[in-house]
Amino acid sequence: MRIEAIRDTVPGFTGIISDLGGPTANMYMLRCKSPRAEQTCRRLSCVYPDICPHMDTNHEPTINLYRPRP
Repeated sequence: MRIEAIRDTVPGFTGIISDLGGPTANMYMLRCKSPRAEQTCRRLSCVYPDICPHMDTNHEPTINLYRPRP
């Protein structure tokens, strides 16, 4: 597997990823539901001070990354 190859060749790497996530990582593949709104949007942030109603908050792509591969 790839992880074993990395573990065996990168000094100090034990094969354990201790910090997976964080605020922006939790937004993987999240995007605007509306192409028209996205083109005209002037907001600096989709989530601050509140979550934009056009934001697609489906976390399925992130969850799929965490699932083991067959």
